[in-house]
Amino acid sequence: PRLKDLERILPDTPPSPRKPSGSQLLWAGLITVTLLLLIANFIQSSNGSRALLLPGSAAVRGIVLTHSGRPPAGGYVMLLQTRQTSPLAADGSFELKNLPEGKQTLVILDQYTGYEIPIILQAGETLDVGNLRFTTTAEPAP
Repeated sequence: PRLKDLERILPDTPPSPRKPSGSQLLWAGLITVTLLLLIANFIQSSNGSRALLLPGSAAVRGIVLTHSGRPPAGGYVMLLQTRQTSPLAADGSFELKNLPEGKQTLVILDQYTGYEIPIILQAGETLDVGNLRFTTTAEPAP
């Protein structure tokens, strides 16, 4: 076909684009909102306890002692599901800062055992757990 043949077939003005109907706009809006909610829910659920990604302004402190009243040798504390750890000071004291608020698990570790302590942290506050005294009932053989 030649160009002149095509010019006879094509209209003089291009057709105007179709405007979406009201129901199409409604469905598009509903789908957009649903997708946004799914993405937000995925982000929230992948964080589990917000401790994974969001540091906060809460803190926890205390003193760890053995059943004999001395600090455990080589002990340290950590907050589960975070990278927050701290060795125990010579007197057994510790402090962890910039922690996420909410329900958390504080873990005390020494040479032989670990202890989990559920805690609740409030933003802007320092939780003082006081003196934590532990009794080891069995020690592994060397």
